[in-house]
Amino acid sequence: MSCVKIHFLILFSLLFSWQANSQEKGTHEIYAGVGLLTTNDALSLGSNMMADGYTSSSHLSYGNNRYIPAFGLGYKLAVADRWTVGVAGYFESDQSDVYYDNMRDGTLRHSYFTIGLGTDYHYISRKWFQMYSGLEVACTIGGVNYDGVNEEIQESKYRYFNFQLEALGFRFGKSFAFFTEIGFGYKGVIHAGLSLQL
Repeated sequence: MSCVKIHFLILFSLLFSWQANSQEKGTHEIYAGVGLLTTNDALSLGSNMMADGYTSSSHLSYGNNRYIPAFGLGYKLAVADRWTVGVAGYFESDQSDVYYDNMRDGTLRHSYFTIGLGTDYHYISRKWFQMYSGLEVACTIGGVNYDGVNEEIQESKYRYFNFQLEALGFRFGKSFAFFTEIGFGYKGVIHAGLSLQL
């Protein structure tokens, strides 16, 4: 066998093994992630701005906003090569100081728990690198807690439709890996974490 044929066979074997699909049907994935700039953050910021405008005549104002990033766990199952379906649960919260006539009156806290169901497609699926996009539909259960004495602020519970668009996701590693995603929704514009595929 000539040297050229041997080199060709080696190159072909390497190329074939590099092309091997790592997101095969039946693959399980468990992940933990943290996200920033979520739809829940936007809702909270908007409600505080609206409350500032609505209650300006009563001398109420809000300040010193603090946001805790969304964090949670998820599970995915490859129902076909490169195509997964999954479920995730994420929690986040924020709080603001409430002022009445420029005197601090208490703390207003929003909390959000979101459950999402979704799917993604891995258009690059190698053993050490995956690139994908996806979409989730979700339901968020929220709550408002207030530890001050002003009766104009009411504690409440609510729920609403939510979503997550994973415009572009990257997974770096084999079984245990780091991932990062760029998108928009309840997991955030930037979402990253660790995952285990079995």
